[in-house]
Amino acid sequence: MRSPKINKFVVNPEKRTVVAIAFPHPLDILNELYTAKRDIVVIADNAMAKANPDVPQYNYGTEYKFTGIAKCMPEDAFDPEFGKELAKHKALYKYHEVMCKQYDNAIYLLMKTVNHLVKLKEEHMDAGALEAEAILHATKD
Repeated sequence: MRSPKINKFVVNPEKRTVVAIAFPHPLDILNELYTAKRDIVVIADNAMAKANPDVPQYNYGTEYKFTGIAKCMPEDAFDPEFGKELAKHKALYKYHEVMCKQYDNAIYLLMKTVNHLVKLKEEHMDAGALEAEAILHATKD
């Protein structure tokens, strides 16, 4: 998972604040998947949303933006460089938090799909075994 680049800092000495604004890295695998809006991803996400309504979902068409805000207390000396560093780390923390949830969602979906395929395979094998047994009994009679 690549960290996003901080696209912009907004320093306001009057309010004693610094804001860092970051967007996801364009080569982030989830960013590539979701911006492509491939049908399978949309179908899979819709299925997962129905199965797990409490799990946060990706909002299609929404461009994620992560902001970190550093505020200086009145009794402290305002240092824009320190504020930029603090705001940057807050924005990156938010980014990694959201991306971890997205990776968890993708892993959960993959596991559900694998479990479903295993179940289908077992049902198919059981049906085939019953059919073979019926054929075997029919030939003995």
